[in-house]
Amino acid sequence: MILMGLVMWIRQKQLQQVIKELSNNEALIFVVGIFNLVMGLLVVYSHNYWDTLWLAIISAVGWSMLLKGVFGLFFPKAFKDMIDSVRKVKWIYPVAGLLWIVVGLYLVITVL
Repeated sequence: MILMGLVMWIRQKQLQQVIKELSNNEALIFVVGIFNLVMGLLVVYSHNYWDTLWLAIISAVGWSMLLKGVFGLFFPKAFKDMIDSVRKVKWIYPVAGLLWIVVGLYLVITVL
């Protein structure tokens, strides 16, 4: 999470281009959907705990990956439209990057 947050901060322009290319490639949306579905299923199956905040964060990430995978596989047009609308919001990258960094640091500090 920390590394992804740093990428979102440092390489905003490149990330915007990658996301633009992703939204224009239905095959890639399908592959990313399969990846998210499988990874989400693995996390949800092995770690569906909501007892503490740090456990809930991991479980929520797993469920969001699972839902994103299902959404990308079954509703690719709506998924593409969502990507395009989010991609146009320029402030989303630094804000999301900061959020990823903060949550990642919280998990590192809490777990260690």
